[in-house]
Amino acid sequence: MREYPGKRVLLPCLAVVSVLLCFFLLQGALPSPGGDRALAAGETFTWTDTGGEVTDFSIFSLAWDGTGLYAGTHGHGLWRYDPVGKAWKEIKGELEGKSVRSLAWAGTCLYALSMDYQLWRYDPTPGTWTSIGMPPSSSLAVLAWDGTGLYAGGNGVWRYDPSTGEWTDTGWPLSSGGSYTAVTTLVWDGSSLYAGGIYNTLTSVGGTGILRYLPGYGWSHTGGPVVEDMQAAPVSGAWSGSRLYVGAYALSKFKMSPRGVWRYDPATGSWADTGGPVSDRLALSLGWDGHGLFVGAMTSSGTAVASVWYHDPSSGGWTHTGWENQGLLPDEPPFVPVAFCWDGSGRMYMGTMRLSTSSSPTYTGDGVWYCEVSRPAPTVTSVEPDHAVQFTAFRTVTVRGTGFAPGARVRLEREGETASEAFGVNVASDTEIACTFNLFGLEPGAYDLVVENPDGRKAVLEEGFTIDHICGAGSGAALLPLGIALGLLSGGTLWRRRSKGKG
Repeated sequence: MREYPGKRVLLPCLAVVSVLLCFFLLQGALPSPGGDRALAAGETFTWTDTGGEVTDFSIFSLAWDGTGLYAGTHGHGLWRYDPVGKAWKEIKGELEGKSVRSLAWAGTCLYALSMDYQLWRYDPTPGTWTSIGMPPSSSLAVLAWDGTGLYAGGNGVWRYDPSTGEWTDTGWPLSSGGSYTAVTTLVWDGSSLYAGGIYNTLTSVGGTGILRYLPGYGWSHTGGPVVEDMQAAPVSGAWSGSRLYVGAYALSKFKMSPRGVWRYDPATGSWADTGGPVSDRLALSLGWDGHGLFVGAMTSSGTAVASVWYHDPSSGGWTHTGWENQGLLPDEPPFVPVAFCWDGSGRMYMGTMRLSTSSSPTYTGDGVWYCEVSRPAPTVTSVEPDHAVQFTAFRTVTVRGTGFAPGARVRLEREGETASEAFGVNVASDTEIACTFNLFGLEPGAYDLVVENPDGRKAVLEEGFTIDHICGAGSGAALLPLGIALGLLSGGTLWRRRSKGKG
């Protein structure tokens, strides 16, 4: 049987990372670390090693199942971490002793892709494994779950439907005409899929940039990111809820140059370089925590340095989180962060690996760590408008202050009791929130305005909002309750007349 030609040139996701690490470590292509390492005012980052049996493992992939963390390792199979018991447990079965390159949690089960090109579904309730057949002529490297189905990227992009057990080719446009692609990045944004990697033809090699797939409509190119007059090759990606972040590098037959992190805004269709201290580093991994972006980056100049930075998009600032590892080339490269996973509440988990380049490549690691971010409590300085007339139905306000986090709640309180919970809350930045209150039926007087972040920290603007008595709002407004009363009376009279007429 003939070998599928794409497999001869395909570099799967982890192989791409390995090649990049070897290249930069041996060539010393990156500058020495620099940039602002100061923490933001009142903001602290605390790193903790999960330890346990995986402490020396090389971690390739992570997935959160709602209560615990799965970790795919190099050569040691699949493990699960219980954050309550602070213990690791090996998942016995089909992946024991294997390398697990990609994981995707599907709500009730886990999909796991092994380095020997096998795809499995693990159901943790009975603890059973099910083999999932691969797409025809495929070589997969990365997975992404869309809520009802599984996307898989490699030398193309396919979608698996668990309800039918069938694969569908999405029609990836860059695998024809003698061009073969290694899709290294997949990111689902809730309604569409972003994908990118590298391509290889008989005469050239380069980055694909980022393409977007809309189910039912097909693929289109986002137009970037463009670096050094060429489409960049993405090595990592993360979705913030409204924007796509991509770790990118420039790639040609003669050069591989890291180009930090880029941001894509689908509302405007534009790309922007986030800049900062990682702008000329290799952003191997990205993770969004609901407020900002964790970036695992690497640099080298005789002494290789891997570090984790934090980017706050509302301010544009960068912070060194305090996690850093150095290594001496070529025998002792650093442990590098290659996978992030947010638990949805307060911890960003990170998987690490080390690729030794002294003779033949060998993998070791520093296990799994997690970071907890402590931020100062929010403050509220003003609300505009700060009053409304009695019997007003809805009032949209702008709240200003500091330390507002995505997912913050806003409410009006009186004597410690909630009078109205705001809806349509839009945390535009850490200093501004827009929201709407339903005020109908509230008594006149002053109310406290409360902003509460998801971590439970809150700010109170005492008597920050006032409902004016309708009698003091002008003669026109004073007619409103009279009009309501007359309307009710007339409606009742009309109903009685109709009832008599029917009799």
